[in-house]
Amino acid sequence: MSEQDADGSIPLEGENGGAGWFAYAPLGAQPPDDEDPVIRTVQLREHGHAGPFWDDEGHLSDDFDELHRWIGISRELFDDAMAWNDELASLRSEPADDWKRRHAAKRQELLRRLGEEVRPDIVVDSSDPGRGAGARWARSRR
Repeated sequence: MSEQDADGSIPLEGENGGAGWFAYAPLGAQPPDDEDPVIRTVQLREHGHAGPFWDDEGHLSDDFDELHRWIGISRELFDDAMAWNDELASLRSEPADDWKRRHAAKRQELLRRLGEEVRPDIVVDSSDPGRGAGARWARSRR
């Protein structure tokens, strides 16, 4: 049985008499899993019940760790895109034209940032469903 410290706790000791802490690596730091989806394009779409990240086959995820592992985006971009998506969902009536213009401009800025952050093999599609085709940006390979 181990001796107790003055505060009543039992010190942890390893085989060599040392003590320490350990932690599991976060999921975002893991290598891609064989079961991860193959993503070739990514889009931003407004959706009241799902996150704004989509590909040609549908909604990707609204989980940061998955998106970080799959497409390589930062927490800051993820948070900004989720906030952008939530802005429309929080409206109780049809937004004014000025609000729509600001919201569309914010989408374009998010798409630009997305193009800078995604893996080089992913194309960012700026088309807006229901409003016609947009540009397709591929990150330049350096």
